[in-house]
Amino acid sequence: MTCTIISIGEELNFRCKNENEPPYPEIKAKLREKIWGLYCNGYDRFWINCEYGVPLWCGEIITALAMYNDIKLSIAMPYEEQSTNWVEEHRERFLMFIESPIMSRSFLIVTLMTAINLQMSI
Repeated sequence: MTCTIISIGEELNFRCKNENEPPYPEIKAKLREKIWGLYCNGYDRFWINCEYGVPLWCGEIITALAMYNDIKLSIAMPYEEQSTNWVEEHRERFLMFIESPIMSRSFLIVTLMTAINLQMSI
C-alpha cells in the first residue's frame, strides 16, 4: 500500500529553530513510530514532497528504515531548484539527502514538471 506524507509547515513555526531541542526530537520520534506502524500494517511505498520540515524528516527516517526493510520512497518535487531560496544549511541537507547513495540506488525522484511533460506527450 502507498502513503503520502505532506505538511502545512506548522512545525517550522516553533520559537526554537534548533532541531536538537524540544519539541523537535519528540516530533521526530512520533514520526518514526507512525512510519514504522504504517510499514508494519502493509504500507511499503511512501511519497513525500521533500519540503524542509516533516516531509524531509520523514524521508530521512524512511531511508534509514530502508537499509534493513523493503520500503520504497518516491519524492515529488515541484521543480529541480526547489531548495534554491532555502537557508544554506537546509539546502545542503536536502541536496545531501537526494544525492545520497541509497536514494540513487532504490528510490524514485520525480519533478512535477517532468511528470506534466510526460502526461502531455502520452
